Amino acid sequence: MAEGLLKSYQTLFERETLTSRVGDALTERRANVSAILKKWFDILDLFWLGSTVNGTAITSSDADILIALDRHHVHGRDSHSILLEISELLCRHGLRAQPDGRCVRVCYVSGPNVDVVPAYPLEGTRLYHIPDEGDDMWIFSDPIGHQMSMKALSHQKKSLIRLMKIWNVLHASPLTSYYIDILGITTSVGDENISSCIPAAAKEFFRYAERCLIMSLPHPTIGHPTLGGVPDVGIYLTDQNRDLAENLVSHAVVDLEHSYRSWLREDDRRACEYARNIFGCRFQET
Repeated sequence: MAEGLLKSYQTLFERETLTSRVGDALTERRANVSAILKKWFDILDLFWLGSTVNGTAITSSDADILIALDRHHVHGRDSHSILLEISELLCRHGLRAQPDGRCVRVCYVSGPNVDVVPAYPLEGTRLYHIPDEGDDMWIFSDPIGHQMSMKALSHQKKSLIRLMKIWNVLHASPLTSYYIDILGITTSVGDENISSCIPAAAKEFFRYAERCLIMSLPHPTIGHPTLGGVPDVGIYLTDQNRDLAENLVSHAVVDLEHSYRSWLREDDRRACEYARNIFGCRFQET
């Protein structure tokens, strides 16, 4: 069996690994933003979340902070007003911050950026309300359960998550990192298959994503009577992004199938060409 495609995947993973310099900048920026928030808000809890914590980061990843506010601070207010309050506070401290979807994004001249997600607790549970993207409402999230699930996830499945995040950034990011994480948590693609044949595993993982976008992706940790059952993770996507993602993933599945079949025929050049359609110019034939 030709080895060039396998080496190209490995090289892609290496190129998309955060350097120590970026890691240090990320830690410093996240700590600085956290200190400002703690000083000016009555915060019940603060979580450092996301790909840079759970081992699925790529070079374009941002640092994520979730701040749990007291219910009285949020009572009767829409989510956008809270996002504006946070962004104005950070701007007064000399940072470039503005609402961006369900978070406040703190931007720097060079990455990584820092995303701040406000939340308030759902009483009697470990769940939180977070801003809903695209309107001023609030939706449920389970940051604690999510981090526990990600911590337990194998290195192999995290590799699949990183692959899809590389694809996602290249194609205008129609999926949230959260959605991709849950695809990795719930996929049936086995660790042994990922280790022994990443071209086939990638194909199956994207095919699974396609099915979930067309049908539904039940949330693996959220299920509460208040919610009326187990929600579809698709609620964390706008309708426009879901439609776009479904179309783009379908095309990726076709290219991955062609790449895999070319690899089986020991045609590494064609296999890498198809893979480059999905993962961009950083995917190079080796």
